[in-house]
Amino acid sequence: MILIGLLLLVEGLSTAMWIARIVPMLPALGAVVIVLGALRGLTGAMQTMGGASLLMGRRDTIKLCQLALIASAMLTTLEIGARMSPNDLDPTWRWWLTGSYWIYALAAIAWLGQGQRRVEVRVDKNLAGC
Repeated sequence: MILIGLLLLVEGLSTAMWIARIVPMLPALGAVVIVLGALRGLTGAMQTMGGASLLMGRRDTIKLCQLALIASAMLTTLEIGARMSPNDLDPTWRWWLTGSYWIYALAAIAWLGQGQRRVEVRVDKNLAGC
């Protein structure tokens, strides 16, 4: 959980840096790129919050982390795979990177899902009969 929390935190912070780089270019960008940037910003906020929560040991945000991972994978497919946003990635590598990100996201979602099932729920025996 700590590794995934750290990775989500790094992703969220790198998203903030990416948005800071494209803000001066907003007038020259198209509407699609602006919408993708706004969605990426929301996803980055979810990643930052989920990663920080996992690092603090709070398991109640696992669903948020899973949602952030799937949203980020979908946005990566649009931004890098379909080349809908500006990037300097070699076109030869775009689908390899997109596929690798999907593998990482799905593996992290599965790992978080198992971590969620490992949480024990305590039942007070005095209240069980009520």
